[in-house]
Amino acid sequence: MRRSLIIALSAIAVVAVLLIATVLLLPAERVGAFAAERASSALARDVNVERVGVRLFPPAIALESVTIGGPTPGDSVLASADRVELRPRLLPLLRRRVVIDEIALERPLLRIEIAADSTSNLPALTSDEPAAPGGDAELSIRRLQVSGGTLVYRDAITGTSAHISGIDQTLKLSGSIAGGALADIAATGDLRVGDIDVDAPAAIAWPIRDLRLRLEHDIDVDRAADRVDVKRLTLTIEELALDVTGTVTAATDSLNRSVDLRARTGSTDVARLVASLPKTLLENGGEVLTGAAGHVQLDVIVRGRSGAGAVPGFAGTLQLEDAALARGRYGTIADQLAGRIAFSRDSVASTGITGRVLGEPLRASFRVHDLAAPRGTVRIQAALALAQAQKIGLLPDSVQGMGRIALDLGMDGSLVEPAEALVSGTVDLAGVQLEVAALQKPVIVRQGRIVLDGRDASARDLGASIGASDVTLDLDAAEWLPYALGDTLRPPTVAFTARSELFDADEILGARPETYTYGQLFVARLADRPIDGRPVEEVAAEIGFGMPEVPPIDMDGRVLAKRFVRGGLPLQDVDITVAAKSGQLDVRAASFRMMGGGVHMTGRLGLSGSQSAGAGAAQPLALDYTISDVAAAAFLQRFTGFRDQITGDLLIAGTMSMLLDHQLLPLRESVNGAGTLAILEGEIVNWPLLRRLGERIGVAQFDTLEFRDWSGRYRITGPVVVLEESTLASGELGMRAAGSFDVNGTLDLGATLFMPQEWAARVPGAPAGFVASAAAGEDGRVPIGARFGGTARDPSVALDLSEAGARIASAARDAARQQASEAAARAAEQLTGQLPPRDSLSAAADSMKKKVESEVVNRLKRIIKPGGNR
Repeated sequence: MRRSLIIALSAIAVVAVLLIATVLLLPAERVGAFAAERASSALARDVNVERVGVRLFPPAIALESVTIGGPTPGDSVLASADRVELRPRLLPLLRRRVVIDEIALERPLLRIEIAADSTSNLPALTSDEPAAPGGDAELSIRRLQVSGGTLVYRDAITGTSAHISGIDQTLKLSGSIAGGALADIAATGDLRVGDIDVDAPAAIAWPIRDLRLRLEHDIDVDRAADRVDVKRLTLTIEELALDVTGTVTAATDSLNRSVDLRARTGSTDVARLVASLPKTLLENGGEVLTGAAGHVQLDVIVRGRSGAGAVPGFAGTLQLEDAALARGRYGTIADQLAGRIAFSRDSVASTGITGRVLGEPLRASFRVHDLAAPRGTVRIQAALALAQAQKIGLLPDSVQGMGRIALDLGMDGSLVEPAEALVSGTVDLAGVQLEVAALQKPVIVRQGRIVLDGRDASARDLGASIGASDVTLDLDAAEWLPYALGDTLRPPTVAFTARSELFDADEILGARPETYTYGQLFVARLADRPIDGRPVEEVAAEIGFGMPEVPPIDMDGRVLAKRFVRGGLPLQDVDITVAAKSGQLDVRAASFRMMGGGVHMTGRLGLSGSQSAGAGAAQPLALDYTISDVAAAAFLQRFTGFRDQITGDLLIAGTMSMLLDHQLLPLRESVNGAGTLAILEGEIVNWPLLRRLGERIGVAQFDTLEFRDWSGRYRITGPVVVLEESTLASGELGMRAAGSFDVNGTLDLGATLFMPQEWAARVPGAPAGFVASAAAGEDGRVPIGARFGGTARDPSVALDLSEAGARIASAARDAARQQASEAAARAAEQLTGQLPPRDSLSAAADSMKKKVESEVVNRLKRIIKPGGNR
């Protein structure tokens, strides 16, 4: 016995000496190289160990800077760790027990990548040597410690990616080894994850960011049965704790693996839960979402196959109990929320959620499926208090709201595809008041309900007051919903009728300062001259003239107003029919009364060019107009450069086309127009041309001329106005004139004057024979030829008292017509291709021109007595 003891002690001593010698004499580099070589052979990957440390008392092996390469040398590292330490116990091995005090991994990293062909970067374990049969043993790992771990996962098949960092784990393992293989194991431990980011478009509709997780578990693994029993598992996501129990069968068989798990929470405080959410989810415009009150409770069952691309199904419920949410300084947004929400992997539903939103009652029910591309139905009965909505930033800063909007809506179809969505129900606006920064008076909705029907909407007698003004609106909008949801390639079709007894735009928008009218700017641009020393463009920008913005919708509307006021100019009996399509605005008909007479016009402004040629591109305008019985003095003073020089009743019929820049100012050479003009029962006052004519014919104080009618045909080409023919009848004096003048006042006119004999006799140098022979006419008047040149401010008058003088006006007329024709051809050539291509504007203009000219000519025929020399 004593000898046996001595032999045993001697053997132990020898082993101890050999171990000490090995630790002291064997270089760590050779140990590391040997370990890396064996691991590389087993994994079929490059394995590198920078340094190996061996400690004898207590026994420990430490590997530092360990890396496992990818499938090829150019691939990313599969796994790495700053340090791996193993602390085994040696004596229990004599009793066939594997006892390890600790396995520690510092900052481990694992990258898992699934390629499009279903291959992965994970190695298949191999060995060049056949495995030797092993025996049976017990296994005990008292602590497995992971510190600062990271997992990166990418799946090219499903588009799933995950980045999990801050992994800290403490694990205790116990089990048995049979035939050299692990037979069963029990695992108890605690896992904490500091940051989880997941994008899984095939499974969840929205990415997960900055999620924290903790896992406490007690799990048994039976390798023989290939089964995992979850005896206790507590999963804490942020502040929401889930208690999980259940089983996983065929755990290592990805084709047949199946899970049957149940997760529950207790009653969770909403305030603590919301406060624990990631900041990226909480923050919105600098304000933080904070919990207010209430509790939630969750119950989930996960069951089905898991592996080889299969994802188990899950179903559960979320119970709300007096829940509330608040947002920063805005306070409570929703409160008294109660109800039950059922959900699964591809659906979410509730038969009823009740509560209050911004202090107004709410009731909602919904059923949504296919969460990756959600579709379903939603029913909402709620009201929006605008004052409260203002506080939480739902209205822009430029709008102040009061009152409430009541909603009773049902939504069906896709929740993300505008073309497949439907909304039905009503929106009640009565009592709503809006103060808009651009308006001087608040908009008060007296009555109004909008009815939604699928993708259409309508309103009847939607009435509002704006100061002393009133508006009543009938509206029909087809396919408005896709456009409102962002599908701008499908413009809605809108038809409306707006009615008003009084619309005072000066009161609503603010009266414009009495500086310059658009007519003054228009003439200044044509004349290419400044206004009070300033460029016309600068003045236009200061006043605020600009191209209107027409939204890309198909519109057909009518505006009716008994009285409309803008710029101090009252219009009565306004009736305007407008249309818009593809960014092009048509005034199909416009009529109103002003200055004692009536105005009728049609027009088209082609705004579509701004989308293709840029916002600053010139846009074509075409107009047809008639003006009848308007006070000439007021009209000419407001819309032209004339000031208190011509009175009477004005009649105009004509057409106009031009290109307008972004400030609504014309491009000079593009202006082209023609028409007929007449002024009835008026007078010309303080006209320099009249005074100069009086000087030439020897009539003193010839500064006022009364006339019965002054009519003619005109053509406008750029800055030049061409009179094709103009006649004036004034008591004993008559005139027929033709020629041209420009907007700068340069005159080039030829005329035949028909004077009484006594007037003609006073003309200096008038031959008595000529006067006597000319007096033989039926009306007893003498024809005298005249040439008007110079400028409107400083005209020149040349008289021709020969018999040929009677033909001067005819020659001037022919020259004027030729000049007008050539100028019009040039303008038309410039405008070609600029007008909207939808149909022929020129044909429409010609047709309208014939109609309005016929109307004016017939009017003149009824008023003016025919006379050969008029």
